[in-house]
Amino acid sequence: MLGVPFVFRTNSAEVIRATEQVFGPWLGLPAALVEPGAPGQVEIIVQALAPDELALGGTLVTRSHAGALMAAGGGCLLSALPASGRALAFITPEVAADQPCLRREVLERVTLALAGARGRTPLHAGAVVWHGRGLLFVGSGVTLSAMLAVGCTRAGAALLAAEVVHLGAGPSPMLWGHPGTARLPLGAARLFPDLPWRTLGGASTLIELDVAALGVERLATHIPRASLCLVEPATGQASHLEWLTCDEALALAARTHEVDPGASALLARLSGENAYLLRVGADPRTAVALIGHLVERGGLR
Repeated sequence: MLGVPFVFRTNSAEVIRATEQVFGPWLGLPAALVEPGAPGQVEIIVQALAPDELALGGTLVTRSHAGALMAAGGGCLLSALPASGRALAFITPEVAADQPCLRREVLERVTLALAGARGRTPLHAGAVVWHGRGLLFVGSGVTLSAMLAVGCTRAGAALLAAEVVHLGAGPSPMLWGHPGTARLPLGAARLFPDLPWRTLGGASTLIELDVAALGVERLATHIPRASLCLVEPATGQASHLEWLTCDEALALAARTHEVDPGASALLARLSGENAYLLRVGADPRTAVALIGHLVERGGLR
């Protein structure tokens, strides 16, 4: 996961199956990219509530302090200590049987917390790999970047991440992405109806992309370089693409997209020669078409 080795232990066959599905794309990571050292340890115990115990509310509440992470709610009790590389979770059989919840709220939550402590800086962004080229979408809001990443995936790219990427430091910087889950407004299904969407329980205004259903060949885990594409909404239906130097793009990202200096320094090492400002109109498919044209004519460098 993000180049960090992990060992999972559990008393549940359902959790084992979910773990294999969630982290399956990482099994093909070249050994040279797997970080040396002790693996992260994740233990997940499935345990029913006792008759006199009351389940906590359905919303998972997360707190962190002094490097420790704790979360509780919806049949989950989680703890992670990134400094020691260990995480422990108690979940009810109902959570174990709910694969989307188990994946997002338990498996990905604690594993990303541990991996992030090993020199992986998170950045809210979407990213794809298209014809061997990385594209990183950074915007002031997560939804627009995620929409572009999903739209490019539909058009033929491999999804690196829809919501959060991780910038790897070290002698050989790397853009890591766990495709994981992608949650978008209901309108995304109307724009991209042939993608495998599924509805969320309750009165949710979001839908979730079934990333596993895309197939391993449509998913990516890493790319050593990526073209930085800043995105912002535009009026009207049309979208517009403007070329920027990398320095211009990084300065704009820090000024208007709240990218912190640490992430900017890593982006400078990961970004390609060119950068772009993409103003996205009311129909994001026009922006995807612009990006696709750029990729097909070899405009990414």
